[in-house]
Amino acid sequence: MRALLLGFVLAATSAPVVFGQTPCSRGTADGYACDQVTLMAHLDFEELGVPATPRGNDIWGWTDPETGREYALVGTWDGVSYVDLTTPTAPRLVGVLPSAAPLADRGNNWRDIKTRGFFAFIVSEALDHGMQVVDLRRLRAITGAPVTFSA
Repeated sequence: MRALLLGFVLAATSAPVVFGQTPCSRGTADGYACDQVTLMAHLDFEELGVPATPRGNDIWGWTDPETGREYALVGTWDGVSYVDLTTPTAPRLVGVLPSAAPLADRGNNWRDIKTRGFFAFIVSEALDHGMQVVDLRRLRAITGAPVTFSA
């Protein structure tokens, strides 16, 4: 992913926040710590489809080698949010993958996401979560409202 996309920021705010391009100046970009990175846009947890408890811990990038579209795979409170970053100033939630853990243990927000080829591999410390595998080519077909994925 291009260095500029590293400006994708998560924050636990209650209202949507819209930013224009904000260069890093003296170690901050619109109040967020930075180091030679331009903040291109911002999505809060509500915009990522995360329920009432706004937590996240991992962001992994993936570029579709056939279409060139860029995505952020965001580990959240109870699953993974998929964000299309192809237009860096207008990130768009395209889907959410719920946690594989039983409902009673879905509150474990620790996820680790890695990609290889067209697949994302998601693990969590949550009880009985196991590994979720998602074919990322499914992201290509989403043009409207965000969808809920299954592994």
